[in-house]
Amino acid sequence: MFKIQTTEQFRADFRLQLSRGPDLAAFKDVIRHLEKQLPLPPRHCDGQLVGAPGRWCCLVSYDWWLIYQCDIRAGTITLEQTGPHNYLFE
Repeated sequence: MFKIQTTEQFRADFRLQLSRGPDLAAFKDVIRHLEKQLPLPPRHCDGQLVGAPGRWCCLVSYDWWLIYQCDIRAGTITLEQTGPHNYLFE
């Protein structure tokens, strides 16, 4: 089971995302899958970020994305950023 860590940027992004009234059940589902090293269901569009080795992104719910890094040796998942597509990718 992986240990979940967060960055300062993620914590700030998450507070902002909470103010938008998101579906936290979907977020908890993604985190549960990541912790247990289970593949995410296809609806989450999990994939590596192009041009950012070792970093992954997935769709939490409609227009809510999560960028994370997985360190298998350390057994950690670091949540780096979260938010809508236009905030993260443009």
